[in-house]
Order: sequence, then structure tokens, then C-alpha cells
Amino acid sequence: KGSSGFDFLYKVIDKAGLEPTDVNIIQLQPDEAMPAFDSGAIDAWSIWEPFLSLKTIKGDAAILVDGEQIDKYSPGFTLVRSKFAEQYPDEVIRFLKVYDKAVKWQKTHKKEAVEAYAQIKNLDKEVVENVLNNTEPLNEPITDRIIRTQQETADFQYKLKAINKEIDVKEVVDNSFIKKALKGGDDK
Repeated sequence: KGSSGFDFLYKVIDKAGLEPTDVNIIQLQPDEAMPAFDSGAIDAWSIWEPFLSLKTIKGDAAILVDGEQIDKYSPGFTLVRSKFAEQYPDEVIRFLKVYDKAVKWQKTHKKEAVEAYAQIKNLDKEVVENVLNNTEPLNEPITDRIIRTQQETADFQYKLKAINKEIDVKEVVDNSFIKKALKGGDDK
């Protein structure tokens, strides 16, 4: 409840002109949902990577709808606890600089990245490659478009009572660290 998969499912139901009561929705964590899906106990699963690639490449599953079909853009985010950022701003910037190097390396060394991630995560290389194709790593300031999209998500989840208070997304976005990290010099 409240995950990107939850949000996606409800938006797909809404876009199809259905009501949530028109389908039997069961709230499960991925480690519960995967065996339920594999056994046929559930017929469909609203999920993110790498589970999507695992089930479509190595399992017997097909994608019914994706984010592009419902104009849903949901990037990943890098989070830091506010107190940590206040106490150690230089470390936050340093992390973002190193992370930026990793993102750039992954983009320019895709084959090596697939090999490394497959070994580290004990996943099939084909699955890892598909995950990387589906999830472009980003390390850049959060745009107004993303803030608007995330605000729509927060409002939608509040309306569904998935979250219990209204959220102003702008209040939790701080681009100052990433702007400093991308502007700054090389950090070893």
C-alpha cells in the first residue's frame, strides 16, 4: 500500500474506467506476491524492476500495461535524512559526485555493468540487461515536471487514503546538493 506499484494499479484501473471494487485487490509485499503469482493464486501483479523482468523473461508472464501507456513517469530518487544532510553536507555532495561517476560508468560500460550486477545479485544476465534497459539511472536535479507528477501521486494516494496526510512535494525537494555535486570538480 502506498508503493509505486499500488499507485500504478489504481491509475490503470481509473484510466480503464473501472472502480477498485471491480477487481479483487490483495496487498502483498514482493516476496509474498512472487510465489502467489508463480502458483496462480493471483492472476496479475503491479510491480517494478527487477521483478518485472524476472517474470517476463524467465517466467510465464506478459506485460498488460506500462507507464508509457498511461503517461506515468516515475523516476527513482536519491534520499538523505534531513538531519544527516544538515550535519554532513560535504559528505552528501561527495556521495552524489561518486554516484554520478557510477551512473556515467554504467551508461558507457553496459556489458561490464550487466556482468557485475548479475554476479552480485545472482541474477541471469538477460534479466539484468532488461532491467538496465527499462530503468535509466539518473543523477540530476528534480525538475518541475517531476515535482508536478509526484504531487499528483501524493494527492491521488491521499484521496485513496493510502497516506493519511496531505503532502506538499516541493517541501521535500532540495536540489542544492545535486547542483553543487554536478558543478563541483572531480572527487576521488
